[in-house]
Amino acid sequence: MMKKLIAICLAFLFPYLTLWAQEADIRRMAEEYADVQTLSARVVRTSHNPALAEDVVTQGAFYLKKPGKMCLTFDNNKDMLLMDGTTFTLVQGGRKAVAKGRNGRLMAGLGTVLRALFADGAYQPDAEAMEVKAERQGARCVLTLSPRLASAKEKRRLMFTSFVLTIDTATSRLLSLRMEGRGGSYTQYDLSDYRSGVSVPDEVFIPAAQ
Repeated sequence: MMKKLIAICLAFLFPYLTLWAQEADIRRMAEEYADVQTLSARVVRTSHNPALAEDVVTQGAFYLKKPGKMCLTFDNNKDMLLMDGTTFTLVQGGRKAVAKGRNGRLMAGLGTVLRALFADGAYQPDAEAMEVKAERQGARCVLTLSPRLASAKEKRRLMFTSFVLTIDTATSRLLSLRMEGRGGSYTQYDLSDYRSGVSVPDEVFIPAAQ
């Protein structure tokens, strides 16, 4: 009877324990970057399309400049994922698209997590817009952000179906960000060679002109 009671209690408490561990990992990483005003990293982007035989792999860079600018950039800013404050802009081949509506809320949720990781540790995702799950894998914490949708029609309108972030809790580094699309497609960004306190000019956050 006692074992059964303990099992029931653990089953009830597990989501809260997982959430506590997740928030602790985020706070620890934010503390690591509390005094860091600029940051750069190498990025390898892997674009996967199930209809193609081979993935497309591209080299790029990640830049952060507080208080609110981050970007993943490729091909001299012709391809970018840019966050400026609460605004997300996707640049493909020099063409810009600002995330709005459902896409805007989903990207804002990603922005909340990224700001928490690199800036202030304040973690308050939009619970109405998305669900956040955390999984510990040894020294890694995997966060999965999925939109809450009312219909299949809403899903068809989304640029991405979920985001998966992998954090190395031992080094307080974001190792990867995977942006999953429909039909098994995805774009994954693998980050390495972090450097803090580097010179980050404003030009790195300006998309290339068409």
